[in-house]
Amino acid sequence: MLAVIGKSGDADASAAVSAVEAADSRVASATVAQGQSGFSSGGIVEVVTSGEDPVTSDELSALLLAARHAGSREPGHIDLFTKSQSSASLDLTAAADQLGILCSKIGDGIDVSSGGINDALGTGR
Repeated sequence: MLAVIGKSGDADASAAVSAVEAADSRVASATVAQGQSGFSSGGIVEVVTSGEDPVTSDELSALLLAARHAGSREPGHIDLFTKSQSSASLDLTAAADQLGILCSKIGDGIDVSSGGINDALGTGR
């Protein structure tokens, strides 16, 4: 199960948390932080799963599209991190490779631009 936790009081972050938690049945909880860097807005999404199994390409696709479309504006990029409920980091690069998503590895997660999501998954709307 994956989990996302949101920043309290931020309507966009709360919407993103709800969307990511609903994106896949493995999501246990999630955290979302949104911010601005120069002209680009972005989000950091941390997801906790209910198991040690790697994130599949279907799960990754659902998580990225949910995080991207939640809130009042589309982020320029999404930093996504996943871990199990025992706090073990889960690899995202294999699923990203299967989907053909261009991403950068950042620590235990990945950074994906909106353009990269569009190119690999379409607009998702």
